Amino acid sequence: MTTNVEKVRKYLSNDPEDRRQRPYLFAEDGSAGLYTTDSDAVVTTGRHKLLEHAEWSLKSFPDWEWFNIRIIETTDPDEIWAECDGKGTINYPAYGPRYYENHFLHAFKFENGLIVEQREFMNPVKQLQALGMNVPRIDRGDIPKDK
Repeated sequence: MTTNVEKVRKYLSNDPEDRRQRPYLFAEDGSAGLYTTDSDAVVTTGRHKLLEHAEWSLKSFPDWEWFNIRIIETTDPDEIWAECDGKGTINYPAYGPRYYENHFLHAFKFENGLIVEQREFMNPVKQLQALGMNVPRIDRGDIPKDK
């Protein structure tokens, strides 16, 4: 029997065919979303749409790699978090191919062994910078920091 933790590992696989098959880890009405964007969350619901999203992802992030993966189990086996880094080409048509690297958190909710909700969080400023956009700097005054 495949556990939810094993399914999270499979979700984070770098293999192109695993990425293409990722929607089958979801319930028929499951959703995946990016919750740190330039506006509202970008959510894709339903396996049919998730299959379209998988193809878009392979084109937009053709050599994407998750690494430094840390899977965090909670007291509820149907709720799992993963923290990791990601890197590779980002290829949005308006900007052309560029190198992109960021730190990510993924939240997963399962029902009957299938993902019903996946939420991704990252630093959107890093993505804006990777796309060549000027990002204003926040002046935090004399906030204590290491460097």
